[in-house]
Amino acid sequence: MINNKINHRIKPFISLVFVLIVINPSLSQTQEWIGFTSGKEILCLAEEGQYLWVGTNGGLVKLNKLTGEFIVYEKWNSGLPNNYVRAIAIDGQGNKWIGTVGGGLAKFDGINWTVYNTSNSGLPDDWVWAIAIDLEGNKWIGTLGGGLAVYREGGVILPVEVKNESNEIPTKFSLYQNYPNPFNPSTTIEFYIPERTNVKLVIYDILGREIETLIDKELEPGKYKINFTATNLPSGVYFYTLRTPKFTKTNKMLLIK
Repeated sequence: MINNKINHRIKPFISLVFVLIVINPSLSQTQEWIGFTSGKEILCLAEEGQYLWVGTNGGLVKLNKLTGEFIVYEKWNSGLPNNYVRAIAIDGQGNKWIGTVGGGLAKFDGINWTVYNTSNSGLPDDWVWAIAIDLEGNKWIGTLGGGLAVYREGGVILPVEVKNESNEIPTKFSLYQNYPNPFNPSTTIEFYIPERTNVKLVIYDILGREIETLIDKELEPGKYKINFTATNLPSGVYFYTLRTPKFTKTNKMLLIK
């Protein structure tokens, strides 16, 4: 990964010219169409408040929709690895994830650039065609010739399946010891819920830091099993806590790799 600090500057009407055109002045106070013309190919768009991020065949543009001012990021004045920007997505922290043609994937936090390519990461192809970010923060990356890849800093979080193993309604809340224990890398956690209620099941490390939330939703009464996979975690002692409005219990488990 390559990190660069840049000093970007506004380049009005130089590299990329946007001209506001009112299509039909007779449309009273609101116009049905407002056109922004450009000498570049517009390949992708991402909205961030009053700003619009525009991917073109001549760089990345940050356009202020209210004032019309914009900043152009190109390979020569930023950490953008290629001027052909094919995909843009913005995560919950405001980081911009930029897919380029031949230059791989770039992350831009407003100051620093980080580049992921086939040489320094698990990206399967440097031609990035599409990017989507799910609620867990996983970046789903579609490439031209390498298929689909998923990436998340700190480890990919995929949905877990919660199975109600029986039609029998338990008489009390219970949280059982995981099995197998010790485990590597997967184990099963079983718990009973006697009534419809909100349930939260969280994994913690030995320092009490939250590692992963396995469940955080309302469940019907039943006997449940859920699989926990610790592929990206080091060996050590971990804890799992089942919490409802009427019941809380914590058990210990041991990961040995």
